Amino acid sequence: MALACLLIAATAAEPLRAQEGPALSDLVSETRRHWRSLSEFVGTRSPISIEGGHSGIEVEIALSPRIELLGGEVMIQHEHAATEPGLAPGLRISWDDREIGTALLSPGERRGRLVGRLPGLEAPVSSYRLKVASRQEGLPVTGADTPIPITQIDTLASGLALEYQLRPLDPLLDQLRDLIDDRFWGDYALTLVTPPLYSLEARHLDWGNRVAQRSAIWMGKRPLEIRHSDRLTSLGDEIAVGTRAELIGILPKTICDQISNSFVGVYPHPRDPRHFLLVLSGTEPEGVTQAVRAFTIAPEQFPGLPRIDVTGWQIAETPAAGREAITGRRVTLPDLDLWRREGLPGAVTGGFDLWVGSRDAGSVSSAWMLAGKLAQTAGDLQPMLGVVDTMPAGPRHWLAIGPISALEPAVVDASTHARVSVAEGEGFLTQFQSPEAVGIVGGVLCAADHLILRERVIDLIHPIVWESLRGDTSVWHAGDQEPRNHRLAVTFEVGSPGLAAAVWHRVTGLPWLSVLLCTVSLVILGWLLRQPMTSGRDWDLVPARANANRRTSRSRRQRENARRQARLEESLRRGV
Repeated sequence: MALACLLIAATAAEPLRAQEGPALSDLVSETRRHWRSLSEFVGTRSPISIEGGHSGIEVEIALSPRIELLGGEVMIQHEHAATEPGLAPGLRISWDDREIGTALLSPGERRGRLVGRLPGLEAPVSSYRLKVASRQEGLPVTGADTPIPITQIDTLASGLALEYQLRPLDPLLDQLRDLIDDRFWGDYALTLVTPPLYSLEARHLDWGNRVAQRSAIWMGKRPLEIRHSDRLTSLGDEIAVGTRAELIGILPKTICDQISNSFVGVYPHPRDPRHFLLVLSGTEPEGVTQAVRAFTIAPEQFPGLPRIDVTGWQIAETPAAGREAITGRRVTLPDLDLWRREGLPGAVTGGFDLWVGSRDAGSVSSAWMLAGKLAQTAGDLQPMLGVVDTMPAGPRHWLAIGPISALEPAVVDASTHARVSVAEGEGFLTQFQSPEAVGIVGGVLCAADHLILRERVIDLIHPIVWESLRGDTSVWHAGDQEPRNHRLAVTFEVGSPGLAAAVWHRVTGLPWLSVLLCTVSLVILGWLLRQPMTSGRDWDLVPARANANRRTSRSRRQRENARRQARLEESLRRGV
């Protein structure tokens, strides 16, 4: 009893405090490890050959300022195609001119794997230099043939695994370009936070489309995974878009109280300060649109402040690709190879809409991810690329996105879906001529359900699938190296060729007229070749008779000149 009284007294002597749970950063491991293939840095998935005993490759490894490097390793898979007799081939790895790994192959070996361990904590730098060089040891056999040693590096099997942690953020608006950055080492994902799905309107889809395009362009050639949520999550960086009234209950009250007419603000994420929360909001929808345009078109104007009101900012529209028609060019569609290289048919007159056919997070985020990928493909913002939730009207090309069961039957019937077997877990992409209008491209991007759809779209925007699109229909499964491509749809032409191209296209379309023009051209050419070559200035060469071009000897020309001179002198004498 006495002990109990002492405990009660001790407790009463201190003020009562609410028990606080552990922070998310304490629950989640601080250290991350992520592998990236060497092919990402050298620009090819094919093996790289190193010829000679003292050559190699060098690549720059850039890191985001958000990352604190803890260590890691470099692994090089190599094969030697030819070796000088008596020499032992091998490789050497250096990291910022510091040797971290070296190895020689035993006699008779052709393949090897070299692993180099990266140094631990050091002063942070913005980039590192990775060098892989060949090395040879020993003495060549006297009198033996000495072929040039060739070492091949497998760029897909070789790569880097970095161990790192993210630094806590105290972000400012002029740092946004460094927060969404292709130098981020691991796979990067961005969550767009909006009002609930049942209350989403066309403007929310358009806001998300613009934000996705800008963010994807900042990621360079690296894919940008986008999620959708109607609440703050613990998954990473997030951008909240909506009016102040729509975001009340989603964002902390302290942030909602700061939202003004057209508001842009950036904060350490309330659930994890290693990530950021960007808020694009306003008191009315027009203010939100202005905030989104400021972030999309004029982010370089943001000051070094955590928040700002952009009401009254003069923001010019970007003259991006896709605004004008193709001039002097006519293309044959559908063509997924052309689409993945140039973003067509988004560049054709009338624009291109990604039509969300189902009101679910998977379909909405898939449309935003694809919008970002098409902006990356074009290399600039695409103002004529839209994300909509109704069948596009007018001369606009479209791609319906959603679970196959949620798409309109007329769209599915018009596609090539019925001619291709799509198994569970597969993604399906096809393009065809729209059943609603001649010369308009329609399309379908679908899967069995919205969860599988989102996963297959993440695969789609990665280089392995995207760079392999061909034909008019592609089907791919999780883990596939390349999609299965088909050519099933009827082709048609779009675009406005130039005058000369249009005339030539019309002429070549009539075989008899082409033959007639060729015959007339040959007759005229033959007649021109038979005409004498004269300058029109040298009177001695102007033909005066039918045989004037006949060659004459020098003596004969002298006699003719003498006779003409004599006749001239005789005429003058008689005149006197």
